[in-house]
Formats: sequence, C-alpha cells, structure tokens
Amino acid sequence: MNTTNRRRRFSQAHFAQKLRVPEGITYVDGSTIEDISASLREGLAVFGQGCDGKVFVWPSKDGYEADHFFFGPPTAHHFDSVEAAADFAAGLCE
Repeated sequence: MNTTNRRRRFSQAHFAQKLRVPEGITYVDGSTIEDISASLREGLAVFGQGCDGKVFVWPSKDGYEADHFFFGPPTAHHFDSVEAAADFAAGLCE
C-alpha cells in the first residue's frame, strides 16, 4: 500500500451527496489498482477520482461496496471480490 497516503475518517458532512459510506470509516486516496487492492485488503476504504467522477469503495461483510458520484446522486455498486472492486475504482482514476 502507498504509505504516503494520509488516513482520514469519513464524515458525511464533508460531501453534498448522501453516500452509503459508513460514518467514521478510515479511508485513503487511491489511484492505482495496486494501491486500491492493498488498501481494501487491509480493511480500509478508498476514495478515488478521475474524469468519470468520484468513488468511495469499502469492504463490507459480504464483499465490497462502492458509491460512484459527481454532481448527481451516487450510483451504488456491489462487488464480490477485491479485484473487481479495485478494477472499477482504478478505472475512474486513470
């Protein structure tokens, strides 16, 4: 994992869109599939952004959840594997 990424706590108050991200979850910024995968495997949430919007991805009890958003309401996604979740998030960050 990219250890230079500062760990932060998610607060809904910092985002205009209502997100499903668990309040208080620790997250880092991610841009490469390797960083995103490593962070998710460590149990961290990941925030990414790119030309196709912004995304939060986080581990859940039955896989990985993601909220993809920009100006409008977020689109919810569920992934069964860390690879699928990281691929999705990294695709937005390229």
